[in-house]
Order: sequence, then C-alpha cells, then structure tokens
Amino acid sequence: MLDRGLEEGVQLSNVEVRMSADVLFVPQLSVVVEDSLADMIHEYKNSTADFRKTVDKLQEDWKCCGSNSSTDWRGFGPDGNSVPDSCCVKVAPNCGVGAMMNATKVHQTVS
Repeated sequence: MLDRGLEEGVQLSNVEVRMSADVLFVPQLSVVVEDSLADMIHEYKNSTADFRKTVDKLQEDWKCCGSNSSTDWRGFGPDGNSVPDSCCVKVAPNCGVGAMMNATKVHQTVS
C-alpha cells in the first residue's frame, strides 16, 4: 500500500505527463488533420463518388467549408469562386456556384 503523500505524488506526476503529452502532441495532430483536409480538397474533383460523398458529409455535418475557410476551394471551379454544394448553408443543387465569399449562402470558416 502506498503512503498517502507518495500516492498523491504519483497522481500528480501522471497528470503532469498527460498535460505534457497534450501540449506536445495536440499542435502536431492539428497540423496532420489540417494537411489531410487540404489533401482531401485537392483530390476532391478527381476522386471517386464515395470519396466526394465522405467529404460532403463531413462539411455538411460540421457546417463548414474547407479546412480553414471557403477560400480553400479556390481551385474547385473554373471561375475560382465556386465551392461544392456541401459548403452551402442550405444545401441544394448548384448552390455553391459563384458563391464562395457569400456568407449568406456558404459557410465561411470552420465552426
């Protein structure tokens, strides 16, 4: 059986280790996630229907557009101002055409 002071010291050490791990790994995880989302955006047009459905569902569920903002989709349409319909506040066919910067039609930042 551990002495009470030793037990508290062990618990405190565990908390410090967990906090240190969070401080060290959360920023790295954030970079990995952001890079993965950027890759998904880049591959969207030339991917399979299942892949596009997954990205669309992610954006619809999270009410977001891109990994940082709607401008992440700048290369999506030939006009440079269109986003996938899944970015729209009210998803409908062609709602993202020419609407990249229209905050009433398209989610502008990640929620």
